[in-house]
Amino acid sequence: FPLPTPDFNPHVAQLPFSAAAAFSYFDALEPRRLRAWLLLGLALGLGMLCKYEIAVLGLAIVLHAALSRHTRPLFASTGPYAALTTCLLVIAPHLLWLVHYDFPTLKFAESRADHLTAVERVVVPLRFLVSQILDIAPALIVAAFAGILSRGSLYRLARPGDETLRFLLYLGVGPILICTALPLLTG
Repeated sequence: FPLPTPDFNPHVAQLPFSAAAAFSYFDALEPRRLRAWLLLGLALGLGMLCKYEIAVLGLAIVLHAALSRHTRPLFASTGPYAALTTCLLVIAPHLLWLVHYDFPTLKFAESRADHLTAVERVVVPLRFLVSQILDIAPALIVAAFAGILSRGSLYRLARPGDETLRFLLYLGVGPILICTALPLLTG
């Protein structure tokens, strides 16, 4: 049979929750969008039940909100705290399971990294970064030919006061950089 069978794994299961989280956060940037914040918390919580890695997207969202004078006032509203509460309610049973069974999933991840040499602890994250760049390169080439990456298009995205480009960079490139930096910083 020449047709490949689709693989269903935690990575695939997490994808719709990552997309829903990014969309919900973008929607939550508008004033008085408590529903969007609740959906963000739900998406992150369900994503955590699929794969803990979605926490990296959550960190990128927090960094986006915290590192700009345009979005920093969000922390004075109930929205981010509603999202956090919703996420914690969704993952609470799993957190209890983790504590009860002495964090087996985290110990497994730790055991996979124990055998790495000091050089490998630097090379592996950098190899990840290069693979991500190579994975994204075809899409960037198509975008360039389609005119999406033209100077005019990028200028429209980077208009003063428009947070769209910053949002795309934090949520699109941010998780890749976080996944590269965390192992380099923590060893």
